[in-house]
Amino acid sequence: MRFKHTFPSNTPWLHGSHMEQLENLFISNYQLISHYSAATICEIEIEYHSEDSSKLASFDVVKSTESLHYFHIYPRFTAYFNEDVKRIEMIVLHELIHALDHAMLQKQHTLAQVESISTQHAFIHFLATIRNEGVAVLVQKLVQNKAVSETLEHSFLTLENEINTILKSCISNAIHQRISWDEFQSILRQLHQKVYNYADVILYNFLKEQLEFTQFEELNDFIEHASQEDKTKLITQVFTMDVSEWIQQLIKMEQSNVIRLEIKLELLVHLCSLLNPKIYKEHHTLLDDIPRYAYQNDRNRVIQILNQFVQEKQDITTLTKQLEKAKTQLLRDDLDVEIWHLCQQLLLHRNEHTKHLVDLALSYYLSKHDIIHDETLFLGKQDDWIVLESTYILLNLTPTNE
Repeated sequence: MRFKHTFPSNTPWLHGSHMEQLENLFISNYQLISHYSAATICEIEIEYHSEDSSKLASFDVVKSTESLHYFHIYPRFTAYFNEDVKRIEMIVLHELIHALDHAMLQKQHTLAQVESISTQHAFIHFLATIRNEGVAVLVQKLVQNKAVSETLEHSFLTLENEINTILKSCISNAIHQRISWDEFQSILRQLHQKVYNYADVILYNFLKEQLEFTQFEELNDFIEHASQEDKTKLITQVFTMDVSEWIQQLIKMEQSNVIRLEIKLELLVHLCSLLNPKIYKEHHTLLDDIPRYAYQNDRNRVIQILNQFVQEKQDITTLTKQLEKAKTQLLRDDLDVEIWHLCQQLLLHRNEHTKHLVDLALSYYLSKHDIIHDETLFLGKQDDWIVLESTYILLNLTPTNE
């Protein structure tokens, strides 16, 4: 592993022994976690800053490349060389996990990280942050066998509140101008700091279902009692989790028992309207009323609303052809595939009694004039999902996402 140190004004403010100690910490921590990931780190550049920061050190996504991994170190970091070397080791491990995670995401040719904190992308940025910090904290806790302080239930309540806070902040800043840009950024920074406290718990819960570790309900149970083989399996899975898959699942996440993430749909759609200025003002009618009437089994009201939004109901032959064409263009994320299979289920249950409703729902899905543009990052298929799922319920089939 090769190192390059860059100092302000080219004046080193770390003793040579400290730089050697820091390099050794990078090497030893890299050896500790590298076998969990297919990515490699060969060259590291560390830039030292004279201005203080709320962080002690950070991995730089923007300046890093496939071969070079770039880190920043701030003045308060150096104080720990004499006070608390364990703290330095923990920070180095955390930032190295970020570096390996980012390298793996680049290998998968997917969204590595949402860096923008503009009003329009702050919501997506925050959801990606939960995943990215969750990866670093979770892997760190597992390799060091460190306990967590948060329970799953409290973590979900916190996440629910903070997601709705960020939605309100985006809307207030962009439309109502009730908060200034500085206040908006301050809210983002505060939420980011709090993510460290619960992101690992949320992420573990997301992955335990996939890996069938449900016997360990809480993360602490897993850390304390799981075998090393299971821990290796989980860490390896963490490094391969796609950001887009994480966000799609988070937006529509439902827990099997009592915990359910409640994102305020009205706020979410309002945010989508910022990304699509031509959105229909009546969006709440479609996205709020249709699910409600579906659960009341009021088919006529659902059809009445869909008739307002479907500009042209297509015949079954055209619908079938377009769905087959859509199949060949499916993205790799789970939501796209789930929606397509949902369409197939609706076709299977189409008959003389249900055909008008089914054809309306499928026409909405295939329309280019839906409420949320399909190209809207991560959120574009939410309205399609609501319409198709509500139709699925009206056909007296088992809801896939209540």
